[in-house]
Amino acid sequence: MAEAEKQRDLDETSKELVEKAIAVPQENRTKVDNLYFDVAVGFKEGQPLVYRLIWICFVERKLRLVRHRKIKEEYGLYTINFVSKYELNKIKLIIGENFVVIIQPQSLDDLNALFKVLRTVTLNHNIPITKEEYLLDVCFYIKIFKE
Repeated sequence: MAEAEKQRDLDETSKELVEKAIAVPQENRTKVDNLYFDVAVGFKEGQPLVYRLIWICFVERKLRLVRHRKIKEEYGLYTINFVSKYELNKIKLIIGENFVVIIQPQSLDDLNALFKVLRTVTLNHNIPITKEEYLLDVCFYIKIFKE
């Protein structure tokens, strides 16, 4: 029989940050202007992946792939037509009619955060992403650890 998992709690500082984020009304939340993720990217299924930094600029509504401080690829957020989780730990974007970009983030947390942002953007290109939303995701873990 497997041992029961130990109950884990967030530290006090994290709890305070989450509670503070929950208390902020929607109209007073802080909009995120830029998000960055270290990823590996492929431009065809089965092609070797190359390192890129994904820079999502919400001010200009652009998704940029950066390598050595140079923008290698740039797409308007409005051109992302489809986002899905692909294989075990990858995201598949369809840009425009049929251009495919395969993204492999460094961690499962990055995968989930990036997927959430890209999925939100594809559903509504103008929706603001707020800093408090990322902290609110931690509330889910607090509930799990308390059970």
